[in-house]
Formats: sequence, structure tokens, C-alpha cells
Amino acid sequence: MAGKKKSAPSKDKPFNNPFADNAKKLRKRLRERTARTKESSSDKHTADNSDSKPLSDDDAFRHAMHGAQPITARGREVAHTPKPNETVRLRAHDVDPDDVMDDSNFDVRFSDQYLRGACQSVSKETIDKLANGVFAVRSHVDLHGMALDDAKQTVDEFLTDCQRRGERCVLVITGKGRNSPRQVGVLRAGIPEWLARGPSTRRVLAFVTARQCDGGEGALYVLLRKNAARKSRIDVESGGGT
Repeated sequence: MAGKKKSAPSKDKPFNNPFADNAKKLRKRLRERTARTKESSSDKHTADNSDSKPLSDDDAFRHAMHGAQPITARGREVAHTPKPNETVRLRAHDVDPDDVMDDSNFDVRFSDQYLRGACQSVSKETIDKLANGVFAVRSHVDLHGMALDDAKQTVDEFLTDCQRRGERCVLVITGKGRNSPRQVGVLRAGIPEWLARGPSTRRVLAFVTARQCDGGEGALYVLLRKNAARKSRIDVESGGGT
């Protein structure tokens, strides 16, 4: 009996391939890895496209306020301090133009409270300039609340220092005496007399009641000599007009 003829091996597959199973597994793994890579790239592209979209106002606010905590306690309140110009405006509005008791625009030179004193050598023109504020006031001294004797000493020391510094016109604030007993201004009456009779007469040429803007009847413009001299007579007058 003739034996069967063996068939020739296929040209596509080897007769015996011990790596066939491993090759299948490897190809499967490659396909799975490729699929995962494509999926990851697709997700990233989607995320990129979503990030590129403009945020709404609400989303932008929530994003900016992320992590912020509300303030539970109130902070220290700062009082409003008006600027100098603002203060002036407020005071101007507080003044009633129809208030007959308001003396802010009153010219004290035409009242019985007006005082003027000067040496005989001082001309009326100079006194008028002093009364009108032509001479610049360089320094001032405030005598409010002082006893008369203390005020006299303070004035003498003040005028001495001012003359030594070469100042010609100064302001002496006596106060109007409205808070004094019986509203009698002790300093308002006593200091002009002291300027005309006391030691400072050697330094004083003239003095007049100040304008309202510098204190009115509660202050005096004092015109000083360039240098101290012997005492000279100072005539003091009061009353309206010059």
C-alpha cells in the first residue's frame, strides 16, 4: 500500500513557529496602547478647547475670590477731617447774613472799642497803615487766661525778643473779656496802658486795635522801633474814627 503523499508546507506560515502566540499578544498590546494614546490626546484637546473659551462675569468673579474669607469684625473707623479750604466753606455757610449779632464784617475802627496809641513822632499816615494791616505781622503772643501782672511780664519779654530779631510789627492778643466777671476785659484795658507807660515804651512806636480777621477789639497791632530808645510819651485815644 502506497503511503500518503505529504502536502507541501504553506508559503504564508512557517512549518513550525514557536513565537506565534507571543506575536499575537504583542500586537494586541500595541493596539490597546495606541487606543489609549488616542483617547488621552482627545481628552487633552477637549480640555484645551474648554480653557480657551472666555469666562462669564460670574465665573471670573468666583475664580478671583477663590479662597477669600469674609471679614467678621468691623475695622476702626477713621473720622473725616475737612481740608482747610473745606473748613472755610463750612464756616462761611454757618454764618447767617441776616444775623445782626454777627460782627465778622464789622469795622472796629468806628466803634467805642477802638484804641490807638503813638509817639508824637509817628505820623497819622503810619498809624493808618498799621490799622489797615499794611505792615506784615511776624509774630504774636496770646495772653488768654493770664493774670494781669503775668501778662505784663510776658508782653515785655515778647517785645524784647521780637525787637532783637529785627521784627517791626507784631500782634498782642488780649482777648475781648466776654468770659470775665461782668464781661470786663482786664487785659483788654490793662495791656494798652502798660504799653504806653511800662518798660516796653522804649521799644514801641505805636499800637492800634487789630482788624477783625486778626482778633478785632481783642488784639493789638504793635509797631516796634528798630532799636530800644529812651522812654517817650505815648498818647492813647479811644473811640470811633481815626
